[in-house]
Amino acid sequence: MERQVQPASIFFDVRTKLLVMLALLSLPLLVMSIIQMSSYQRSLNEQAQAMTRLEAAAVAGALESWLENRAGQIGDEPLSSEAARDLYARLRRQTALVAGSVMTVIDARGRHIPDPSLSRQITTPAGASPVIEKRRWSDGVMRETLSQRTGPFDWSVVVGVPLPEDTPTGRSILLLTTTWALALLASSLLAVWAVGRFTNPLRQLAASASTFGEGKLQERVAVQTADEVGMLAGSFNVMAASLQARFNELRAQRAFTEEVLDTLPLGVAVLDANLTVRKANSTFAAIVGRGAESLA
Repeated sequence: MERQVQPASIFFDVRTKLLVMLALLSLPLLVMSIIQMSSYQRSLNEQAQAMTRLEAAAVAGALESWLENRAGQIGDEPLSSEAARDLYARLRRQTALVAGSVMTVIDARGRHIPDPSLSRQITTPAGASPVIEKRRWSDGVMRETLSQRTGPFDWSVVVGVPLPEDTPTGRSILLLTTTWALALLASSLLAVWAVGRFTNPLRQLAASASTFGEGKLQERVAVQTADEVGMLAGSFNVMAASLQARFNELRAQRAFTEEVLDTLPLGVAVLDANLTVRKANSTFAAIVGRGAESLA
């Protein structure tokens, strides 16, 4: 016996296959976009680290030059406010730090030298390393941080450069990623909606065909589209109407035949190829002494 497959499961599979096909078609674009954004983000990180090294080297060079000019004036005592003001003013003149970058100077005894020109001091995190690290400064901002010592004086300078995500370029990447994610979500919802628009008429057609097959000849499909699916639904409706008309004609002919047989004064019986009585009128039933219903 041939196994029947439920129409709902058939069209669920069709819908799933269409969605999988759309996903596979968009997968290369998705992978390429992720790779490009990851590469761009890595490039921004490398640029930030290179900028940190350049700024640290420039500030260290300016600090060493300042110390050489004051070689006889630098002792074990803390640097005076006037000298610190002159130091930081020279470092700013000779170095061009990017917006958001900060620096602090540490003397040979490990004392932080405050910048008198700043109303709020921004100090370096404890244990700054000669290797670039992401460290949080006293203002609560995470920065690419690098410590570099001057040669003969054993002073050091610590430079902090903003992280890529805190720069306008980094924020544009975040905006681009968000826009791309929203576009992907919108396209996915659109794909689900489009597949549903395609498969729902087929599902309705299958359900109507199943109902029609159960003997409900008045079943029709509502034609909702003007494409091939709509043409198929229209053809189904024409076929269903034709079959219903044929069955109505056969029913009318059968009723007429039964009425004629019942009015005949002669006994009439209809036999099949195996000589089995299929129909008999009341006269024939009376002759054989049995009911007409029991003979058929």
